[in-house]
Amino acid sequence: MLLGVQAIFSSALVRDSAPWTTRLVEATDILGDGLISLSFLAGWAEWRWRDVLDKRVPAVAQRAIVVGTAVTLAGLQIARGRNEELQREVVVRKRAEEESRQLALIDPLSNIYNRRGFTALAAHVREIARRQRRPIHVLLIDLDRFKRINDAFGHAVGDKALVEFAQILTATFRKSDVVARTGGDEFCVLLAEPADGIQTAMARLRQNVDDSNGAGTRSYRLEFSIGVARAMPNDDDSIHALVEMADEAMYEEKRLREGAA
Repeated sequence: MLLGVQAIFSSALVRDSAPWTTRLVEATDILGDGLISLSFLAGWAEWRWRDVLDKRVPAVAQRAIVVGTAVTLAGLQIARGRNEELQREVVVRKRAEEESRQLALIDPLSNIYNRRGFTALAAHVREIARRQRRPIHVLLIDLDRFKRINDAFGHAVGDKALVEFAQILTATFRKSDVVARTGGDEFCVLLAEPADGIQTAMARLRQNVDDSNGAGTRSYRLEFSIGVARAMPNDDDSIHALVEMADEAMYEEKRLREGAA
């Protein structure tokens, strides 16, 4: 009977439609352990009072008891193996689900957050900053003349430039900041910092990019425009609205630079 319960409720169809059956399978496994212990006690009793049993229990009945006990033990061992296999499958499935969730938030090229990951993480950081009465800043960064890199050197080199810039961003900002690639050559960073901290971070970013360009290891230069939007703890602006404001500020900086040139 226990073997039947194990076989039915450990099947993939029942397990997926009714996850609670996992507990039932575990319960039958515990009961099976108890029956194994009971069978050992019965075996000891049979050995202890063999003479009495030989006189009062027919030989056929004794053989039936032995066979029944052996079949029960074999069935319980099979059921236990299936239960262990079920538990391994649950662990593997949970790990796969977690990896899928992570992949859905990560940009496969740059290995930083994508737009979806940025939106999810930025909203979380925003709520923490609001409880701590701290402002947040959204930086929108666009690589200048990125199309020229693709046209002159090919898309493989362009992808390499994106990866390198993402690495500069992760080296510049803290692990608590949210760094993401939200478009083709567009990046976003969210920081819970006062205004002076933002200025320091942007200066550090420009210096890191200049150092990378000065290394002379490639035939192109990385250049960028940046826009900043700020939200105070009591502001109701959404993350999407802050990104749009930072985008407008970034294009204004780009227009001013191109006009000066």
